[in-house]
Amino acid sequence: MTSFRFVELFQSSLGSLPLFALQAAAAVGMLGAMLVLTRSRGHAIAHREAYLGLIMGLAIYVIAWFVSGSMKGPIKLNLGTDLLLLSGLLGGWPGGLACYLLNTLARYQFSGVERLLGSMVDTAVPVLAGLLLRRWFYPALLAGFRWRTLLCIWLARVVATYLGLVLALQITPVAADLVEQFVVLRLLVLPLSLGILYLALQMVALDAQIDRQRTREYYFSHTDALTGLPNRKALGVYLADLRASGVRGVGCLAVLELSNLRDFLLRYGLQNGSRLWGRVNDIEHAMPLMRAISRYQPRVFQYGDFSLAIVLRGAHLVDLERSGEVEAFLQQLSQDMCADWYSFSPVFRCAVVELENDYQQGEDGLPYRNITLALNAHDAGVAYFNDLLRRDAVLDGYIESALDAWLADPASMPLAYQPKIRLQDGLLAGGEALLRLHDAFGQPVAAMRAISLFRQRGRLAEFEWVSLCAVVGVLPQVLSRFPGCCMSVNVSAESLCKADFGLQVNMLLQQQGVPGSALCLEVVEWSDVLQMPQVEQNMALLAQAGVCLSLDDFGVGYSTLMLLTQFAFAEVKLEQSLIATIDNRKSRTVIALAVEVAHRSGARVVAEGTETQHELACVRELGVDLAQGYLFSPAMPLAQFLHFSLRQPLAHTRA
Repeated sequence: MTSFRFVELFQSSLGSLPLFALQAAAAVGMLGAMLVLTRSRGHAIAHREAYLGLIMGLAIYVIAWFVSGSMKGPIKLNLGTDLLLLSGLLGGWPGGLACYLLNTLARYQFSGVERLLGSMVDTAVPVLAGLLLRRWFYPALLAGFRWRTLLCIWLARVVATYLGLVLALQITPVAADLVEQFVVLRLLVLPLSLGILYLALQMVALDAQIDRQRTREYYFSHTDALTGLPNRKALGVYLADLRASGVRGVGCLAVLELSNLRDFLLRYGLQNGSRLWGRVNDIEHAMPLMRAISRYQPRVFQYGDFSLAIVLRGAHLVDLERSGEVEAFLQQLSQDMCADWYSFSPVFRCAVVELENDYQQGEDGLPYRNITLALNAHDAGVAYFNDLLRRDAVLDGYIESALDAWLADPASMPLAYQPKIRLQDGLLAGGEALLRLHDAFGQPVAAMRAISLFRQRGRLAEFEWVSLCAVVGVLPQVLSRFPGCCMSVNVSAESLCKADFGLQVNMLLQQQGVPGSALCLEVVEWSDVLQMPQVEQNMALLAQAGVCLSLDDFGVGYSTLMLLTQFAFAEVKLEQSLIATIDNRKSRTVIALAVEVAHRSGARVVAEGTETQHELACVRELGVDLAQGYLFSPAMPLAQFLHFSLRQPLAHTRA
């Protein structure tokens, strides 16, 4: 081709530049729209290879449709070469193949089968070139690119353009004048091609930058800032992925913490708390450390500030409990920690719970309740959340649901009343309300079991208030049968610390129309809390209303005498262990001293747990005023209490 012919063809082709520019704008616009739409659905750029190929193939299809109606003549060139190369470079095999197939469909639909085979060879070359460039420049392109890289890609595009043309001509010969037009037109669009490549790669790099930012944010939100371990949020994601994988029997979760953490912090300081699990986080030491549990592919997470969670995939609770593998791991961990922290002997408390596919207790799918129950089961060692602990958890739920029902209807509370007998004349002086709860199978539940649970869950004050409501509710019936009778209810400092507790009790008595003297509050000894001004204010209000205040378990603890002088107690109850050992000289001395101090303070004395005639004779001899215990009667339902009469006379016990 002569230079004159080349210039003539070049000048005649300049009129196609606006059309080429329009094609370029359409291709870049469609690519940008695809990136925005797929980004809004949360797809990372690395997971959108097929999308990239499809959108570039659709761009070629639309451009081919547009060109088929806009360009006249046998040659209808479009910018498909750039898009084909980009599909292989950015989309890999999935994207490149999708783009190539759509390009072939467009060529067949809008140009027919004539020279189709040559066109397929021609368009395959830039796709292959893109795949080769991908091996050299990807994924570095996603972090941004230099002009040198862009020029290398553009030069590869130039080579692929004319190499594809040469190969196509070998398969499908074309007239010489058409070949000349092909050469000139492809040369004409090369500067425009550089712009397309730059814009496309720049958009993808900016989109990938969003991925990197999200990855950093995800890392920081799912990693403990101090230890560098994945945190509880990451643990929830990991467990959700395991459950979603459909693996039957996800495994077990071991949560461990130091029972003697306070000693560690006092010795080494709070700032070293983040280094507590250093060996677990150190890859060099983690593998030997995990040898005992390595077959479960352990994954370590930061569960709390100073506690760890270890996922044991495929582990079964029964097998772990029998094998002792968790104990062996803790022993190795203890040895390693002793090497890091000299003169410190760690004591571990570990909870092992089974992870179920359909178990979703917390928002993140962690069985918090089971973990807490197992951790609280022992002060040290490994607690497996087995059937025994599971039954305890069921019972805890039953007890709490019972409390909710009592709060709604205090009269439904299962209380029993144990009589208090006046030793002077053997008459009924009052009674103590005691909880008599049964589980769903009718088996009795120890009152202390329920009270301990309420204290642990922070609901002890609720329980004590509903007990007050239930007892005050039956006082009119009791007073009509036994005028002057005083019914006792146990209350703790948790109730006495509540604001306006005294006012609420007074209002409750007024609503039922009963005097304050008919109610006795037996207060447990918590001397460190009883110094609070709120407690003093409530007890003063109760005393002013005539409510009898009783000091329970008197004679146990160094501060009982101080409490008796500090507050207006009208009654003291001797701890039943003193009554059981009344033949012991020291016990008799303590009882005698307690009676003397109580009487000097204007309080009557109750002997709790009086069970034999000998104990009764002794407490009477020591000056005790009232007695209660199985010698007279066990606690009984209200209906039976209202018909109570002392069947055994006291006269013969008098000196």
